[in-house]
Amino acid sequence: LSEKLNTDYSLTIHTLSHYFKVEALKQTLQNARFLRTVTTETQTYFNRLLQNKQVHFIPNCVDVGNLPKRNSDSKDLHILAIGYFLDKKGFDVLIKSCKLVQHRFPEFKCTIIGEGPEQQHLEKLISDYQLKRHIQLVPYQSFNNLLPYFMNATLLAVPSRDPLRSTRDGLPTVILEAMAIGLPVVASNFAGIPDAIINEETGLLVEPENTEQLAGAIIRIKENNDLAQKLTSNSLHKAETDFSIKINIEKLNALFHDKNFVTNTSKTSNL
Repeated sequence: LSEKLNTDYSLTIHTLSHYFKVEALKQTLQNARFLRTVTTETQTYFNRLLQNKQVHFIPNCVDVGNLPKRNSDSKDLHILAIGYFLDKKGFDVLIKSCKLVQHRFPEFKCTIIGEGPEQQHLEKLISDYQLKRHIQLVPYQSFNNLLPYFMNATLLAVPSRDPLRSTRDGLPTVILEAMAIGLPVVASNFAGIPDAIINEETGLLVEPENTEQLAGAIIRIKENNDLAQKLTSNSLHKAETDFSIKINIEKLNALFHDKNFVTNTSKTSNL
């Protein structure tokens, strides 16, 4: 497309998943005016893969200032999870963890919002674990309609893992949204998630597919209000400093106007 349009191009790399032969991928990346990645994991990988090509880390971002701030003191435990129903999201792990959570909080609720090819598998698990009264699968909807779920939840669970049947996660944007809104996050120590969730500081990290750790982290946040408040305060600050749309767009804009990468900004496209 670059040749057809006679224009330069830049590339943004979201994940380590790719479907090109390595040599073809390397050539495409080498020919880009500049490369940007949204996680430090991919930055490290592609800096090693490529020669004489710097990969710039500019993470995805949220409009922190324009998002409402959660102020919930609900006595009930309400777990929220949002994402496409693919095996990489680990929602089956969350369902199994909920069975453990039930022993401590018999009236807990869990809402999993999304759609996709894993839906029947998730529905069967909910039935098999006798959790129909507790876990609800809700179709994906616009962000404005998702806001009440953020505001009323106790925490966001992001149990991402290395997939067998789908692409790999980078840094799920839903984590940044929760941080900016003030919702505590429990997530897997996987892919780009540790860029945002620093264990015991901006959230709680657990090992992927570890149902006991996930259940334990969920219970900790519910039972320890001081911990939950510390995590939300720290995560909001991190969202404002590292994942602000204003700051990160300025960084990306600077790359487009850097004479070392772009000779004619009027003909450059970010494909």
